[in-house]
Amino acid sequence: MKKSLILFACLAAWCFHVAAQGSIARYEWWVDGDFASRTAVTQAGTWTASLNLSALHEGLHRLEYQAVDNEGRRSAVAVRHFIKVLPPPTTTATTLQRYEYWLDGDYANVVKGNMGNDGIISLSPDFAALHEGLHRLEFHVYDNLGRLSSTAVKYFIKALPDPTTTATTLQRYEYWFDGDKDNATSGEIGAGGIVTLALELADMHPGLHKFECRVFDSAQQTSATMVKYFIVRDLSSLEEITPNLIAKYAYWFNHGKRVEFVVDPPTPTINVTNQVIELKDIVPNMVGEDYEFDLAKKLLYVTDDVLVAVQVFDKYGTGSVPDTTTVHDFVVPVDPHFRGISPDEEHIMPSPKPGMAQGYIYSGEVKDSLEWVIRGPEMPVDFYDEQGNRLQPVLIQKDEETTIWGMRIPTAVVYAIARDAEVNYFIDDESSVELVYFNADPGDVNRDGQITAVDLSIVVNIIAGLDNAALYRGRADVNRDGEITAADIGMIVNIIAGLGN
Repeated sequence: MKKSLILFACLAAWCFHVAAQGSIARYEWWVDGDFASRTAVTQAGTWTASLNLSALHEGLHRLEYQAVDNEGRRSAVAVRHFIKVLPPPTTTATTLQRYEYWLDGDYANVVKGNMGNDGIISLSPDFAALHEGLHRLEFHVYDNLGRLSSTAVKYFIKALPDPTTTATTLQRYEYWFDGDKDNATSGEIGAGGIVTLALELADMHPGLHKFECRVFDSAQQTSATMVKYFIVRDLSSLEEITPNLIAKYAYWFNHGKRVEFVVDPPTPTINVTNQVIELKDIVPNMVGEDYEFDLAKKLLYVTDDVLVAVQVFDKYGTGSVPDTTTVHDFVVPVDPHFRGISPDEEHIMPSPKPGMAQGYIYSGEVKDSLEWVIRGPEMPVDFYDEQGNRLQPVLIQKDEETTIWGMRIPTAVVYAIARDAEVNYFIDDESSVELVYFNADPGDVNRDGQITAVDLSIVVNIIAGLDNAALYRGRADVNRDGEITAADIGMIVNIIAGLGN
């Protein structure tokens, strides 16, 4: 039976009625995607926090946070953008404090210094390494509040080693837009060396553009190219700013895909009544260990808290802050997309991100000795027999890159489910699963090429419970009856005595 949620909205206000279950134990927050430096706040219920953002630079930033309940389950990540503004002016007069300058756009080799009390900079740059010809000096200054001036640009000429009696002067300029140098515009530079440009931008599309400019001297030497970026705004809609109209709304679950609806024609208010939104295609926050494996449908059923988010957009594409609510303890189906796996084949896959899984099916013979070699990010792998019973394999090897599980399968079909690899939503690491089937040499338990008393002692220890049979991958089951017993000891003794083959 499909489960659904009735969504009501009016004037972009969205209300969800859910049963409150569970309790919030703490919150975690981080800034600008730096999840590794997240801060945990132990607090139940509504989060009220005073965040220390003093180390951030002025400008646009992104705050992300999530809630964690008392069972360790995490909500989807909520995102808020904010701007750190410059400090307000104080009653203390601001003063120029320091300067920076660089040559020909080489900011990597910037020169820094402190301003004098009179605000005058006396520079003695070393131009010995510069080639002869035209160059560009750029500089800006900072005040005592850390605020930065715009960058000033000055052109100068380093004279030729054997200058003529005619002084070299700036002669003409050239500029172009968006890298279109073939359609550059040029003009003459006046006697004062000042160029006043009246740029026609009416035919440019709204958005980000690039302006590039250079100058030539009377010896036809050219300066380095100066680059400036600017934004052309869409002025056609300024007369229609009021009233603003709602043109679209969208919803999504947890970190899943957005589903969008267009409001046509746009309207100042929306009233969506009795619209049924199916809770499907949901990615849970994590599969975890408490899922149920439905063998018949080849699905995992995860009980999780589902965050439902709704957002509206005006006709200019500006979106509202998403309105969110949580549906607690919702059963989310996860499809591991099972695929067949054969011995001595390596299957490469994208590592399952949190809330996702990848399944494998092995079809062979009862009591096959198998080794599952898992490479890539850390991730749990669960095993089931053909009746859907959980299997407990033996951990043979585990290091930073490889985990090896060994088992002697009790049924002809085995299911393996890899889930929740340790990757984030920005890095799509690869993992691999390789199945190795050991056609063991019966009796040569330690695989030294001979059947000796050493092999005999290992079998004795296995029967006595002092060693693990799975580590020897079937080589101790000499008569292949599926059990390691005194009969196997007798066969090894006969082989050592030359009475058996």
